[in-house]
Amino acid sequence: MPAPSMPLAVTDLLVGYLDACQNGITIIDASDMIIYQNKAQARMFSLGEQNMTGRPVDDLFTWLFANQRGGIVDAPDLDSWLRHAHEKIHAADPDSFEMCLQDGRWLLVTRQSAAQSGVIFICTDISEQKWLQTELVRLHTKLELLAQVDDLTGVATRRHFMQQLTHELARLERFQQPLCLVMIDLDLFKKINDQYGHPAGDAVLRHFAGILSSQIRATDAVGRLGGEEFAIVMPATARKDAEGTLTRVREFIASHPLDQVAPGFCYTFSAGLIEAAGQTRCDEAGLLSQADRALYQAKSEGRNCTVSSSFETPADA
Repeated sequence: MPAPSMPLAVTDLLVGYLDACQNGITIIDASDMIIYQNKAQARMFSLGEQNMTGRPVDDLFTWLFANQRGGIVDAPDLDSWLRHAHEKIHAADPDSFEMCLQDGRWLLVTRQSAAQSGVIFICTDISEQKWLQTELVRLHTKLELLAQVDDLTGVATRRHFMQQLTHELARLERFQQPLCLVMIDLDLFKKINDQYGHPAGDAVLRHFAGILSSQIRATDAVGRLGGEEFAIVMPATARKDAEGTLTRVREFIASHPLDQVAPGFCYTFSAGLIEAAGQTRCDEAGLLSQADRALYQAKSEGRNCTVSSSFETPADA
């Protein structure tokens, strides 16, 4: 017994609802003919006066390809485009997928098979959600960068530098190569701020960070630990080579006055350098503590110098 037909009033009501729906709707029968397409769908694909109802679905796909109105698909020619489109129509299971259109908009397409009678596609414009998602990713990336890079000097923040130090200590244990840690403090920095002002102090910090970055190797890492205190970790580096780098930095500063602070203005720094040999087991806290003691000694010996030594394993280790 054939199924009873739907009353005309109900059919008109459903069509009216579908036409008013903000989601795009296309219904394709079992022979790949478009039997219904609502106004929202026509707007989404910029069909204008093109009425695709009652026409083969390939007419729609051909028009979209020719007018660059469809989704961005890796299809160099019409035949490839049609093959891709038919794979979506005749997929075995219902699915949802996102589609980026040629004009940059994004649609969420939901495909639902209707027994043996065809397929219904429902398209929802998700362009705003995708924009917000992209913006969140951008902001997250920016926040990550802010957490890693000191805003004033452009070198690593204390947190990021400590992560790099941890990484290099793990490499030290694995590859058994020497490592040097340098703690640096700009001499009499408070006096610079008091005499020339904080903008001058900021200029000195930027200047010094720039010189450090230019003198170290790509494998080294420099960070600002806070205020006028900096640190360098130098993997696969012996103490003598690290001392040579600090000497070059000191000579460069002396021969390049920072005239934007004052004519002929120069500054100095003190450094504590600790070498950890390849066979030495040490942690971040122990290495930093000994480098800090060496720095304190350099400042107590008159500043503008480097005190260096080898890492000493604590007696209770």
